[in-house]
Amino acid sequence: MHKKKDLLLTKDDKIEFASKIEEDKGDLITRIEGVKTELITRIEGVKAELITRIETGNTRVETVKAEMIKWMFIFWIGTVGVLSGIMITLFNIYSKH
Repeated sequence: MHKKKDLLLTKDDKIEFASKIEEDKGDLITRIEGVKTELITRIEGVKAELITRIETGNTRVETVKAEMIKWMFIFWIGTVGVLSGIMITLFNIYSKH
């Protein structure tokens, strides 16, 4: 069994222990700051990439939208033409009777 005296730290031991804790604390702070800087850099890179992809997606959506409107107009004009022809034909058929 340990003697009580063996478990107690001397004043010099306490100073050395406190010094070691401060040294380790400084090392940890430095490492944490390094990781923080690296994470910020990575986050900014991902953010820039996302912005680029979103802008590309928006451009594609605008292009598809313009194409859809163009084709909708073409089909609408075609439908109006066909219905007009049918109406004129029916009008001519019924007006002759």
